[in-house]
Amino acid sequence: MYVHGDYEEILETCMEKDFQWLIEEFNVLFKFKNHKFDERDIKLANQLIDYCIETVAPSDNNRILNILSETLKHLAGNYPEFF
Repeated sequence: MYVHGDYEEILETCMEKDFQWLIEEFNVLFKFKNHKFDERDIKLANQLIDYCIETVAPSDNNRILNILSETLKHLAGNYPEFF
């Protein structure tokens, strides 16, 4: 079986979707808690962030790293308690 397409482009598209999911997941889990987070919330948030960072860590694709950086900046702006 042959796959037609640029591997890096496909990877970037998948990672963009994953990072969008991360933002949406944070909103679902934490948006309505009015910044009153307990230890479980902090642990869960850190696990989600760590998972995304570990997924990208072996990549040398600057575009993916930039998307991750922008995603984390967005989350840090909305949920500074987790950073």
